[in-house]
Amino acid sequence: QHQGYAIRYGGDEFILLFTHTNRRRVEKTVHEIYDTLEQSEGFRKEIEAIIHSPVSIPPEDQVSTSMGIAFADGTPCPDLIYQTLHNADKALYYVKEHGKRHFEFYEDIESQLS
Repeated sequence: QHQGYAIRYGGDEFILLFTHTNRRRVEKTVHEIYDTLEQSEGFRKEIEAIIHSPVSIPPEDQVSTSMGIAFADGTPCPDLIYQTLHNADKALYYVKEHGKRHFEFYEDIESQLS
């Protein structure tokens, strides 16, 4: 079980901030998020309950997510936090440019970024 926070960062961007974790645990959590989104069929049942009518949501229109992931090592300070957010944002935009609906770790793509 992770300990951390979910924070709305702006518009349709969110930050999941985990403390005391590692790559394997983050990957497991990310896959659980993707599995939940896929199984929900775009939250079809929840939408049907609200509007009291059947709904069909094509796969390409279902709720999805793209994720950029970065790790911060060191004593928390404004510069470290800013740099980590910046790195996660770079990874997110890399994902969006290369097909969306998946995730990348900044450390894995750092050399490919301009």
